[in-house]
Amino acid sequence: PLLVGVLVGLFAVVFLKYYHLINKFFNAKLKKIPHRIKIFAVYVLTLIFGLVSYSFISTGHETFSLLLEKDVAVYGLFILLFVRMTLTLFANTNKLTGGVFVPIIALGAITASIISKLLQQLFGMSDAYYTAILVLGISACISAMMKMPLTALVFSLEALGGVNNVLHVIIVVAVSFVITELFEVKGINDSIISNIIKSQEETHERKIIDTHVVIKKNFLLLFSSLMDSSKI
Repeated sequence: PLLVGVLVGLFAVVFLKYYHLINKFFNAKLKKIPHRIKIFAVYVLTLIFGLVSYSFISTGHETFSLLLEKDVAVYGLFILLFVRMTLTLFANTNKLTGGVFVPIIALGAITASIISKLLQQLFGMSDAYYTAILVLGISACISAMMKMPLTALVFSLEALGGVNNVLHVIIVVAVSFVITELFEVKGINDSIISNIIKSQEETHERKIIDTHVVIKKNFLLLFSSLMDSSKI
């Protein structure tokens, strides 16, 4: 759990910095390009990779099924991780997604699968821990990327079917969260909200209106009489 927490925490830092890089690319470097053209480009990329493999897109159900088969090579998992991560951030940066919770779960599963396979190849870890590492990796991603450690804890306890592994879950959730705090990166939700507010400040004119209302005595008497049930 300690090693999984550290590795997922470091990946979360890379992911969150990658988000800011993509956001800067679309909203600063490509600022003069009409939004509809950028949306069309994202749709085309999503279509192309979706035709190559459904695991690159969608909610992640196909990805989970693929990972549970355990026959995907490590290099293939790295490609899958990079493509899904990039397409998700492309869509989110261009306001094409309603949320990132489900995509984060898929990315966490892929990351955990990579970690598990590397541990098996480098240190001879038993294949029996594969599913447990998937759950721990997803929980660590929720904790680190979204800064939601309690949600990650509840998710793991439900997925593992009890509290027998609660200590391992607490370790992986806490370690991954602390690493992102050490690197001083915001959670993905906070980053998205900050960018939306910044965009609105640039495109909307701010107005401050100062006014006052005088409440007369007769109005107060009328209001008090209406509140008195005996007089209604």
